[in-house]
Amino acid sequence: MSGSLEGTLVTLTIFGSIAGIAISARYFRYKERTQLQDTLRSAYERGQPVAPELVEAMQVGPKDIRRLRPFFGPERDLRRGIFWLAWAVAFLVAGGLQYYYDPSNDSTGTLMAVACFPGFVGLAYLLIYVLTRPKKTEA
Repeated sequence: MSGSLEGTLVTLTIFGSIAGIAISARYFRYKERTQLQDTLRSAYERGQPVAPELVEAMQVGPKDIRRLRPFFGPERDLRRGIFWLAWAVAFLVAGGLQYYYDPSNDSTGTLMAVACFPGFVGLAYLLIYVLTRPKKTEA
């Protein structure tokens, strides 16, 4: 195989895998929800009592999830900032390793340049976190 075709196949495989994971996660969540709705429907048809917590969980989701993932606020900005900085570090490490194993490779600088984008987004989120977090008052 030629180098260009190999590179294209590797790229398609990587992005196809990511898309496949995302699509399959949504599909299985959809199937699980559909089966739960079918179970509830058959229970109602038979006249069996259904726990109100189950119906509430289907409508709004478990309450623990809301506690773990705040919708707004400084905690979410901190998490996002760390996430984006981790991506930047991953690109930097990939570029460094690529340079370590093949110093003549031209894509090392590209990977390190690409690392700037998630790095600056992460820094922006961390700055938002610092500026909007509640100040602790000493008693």
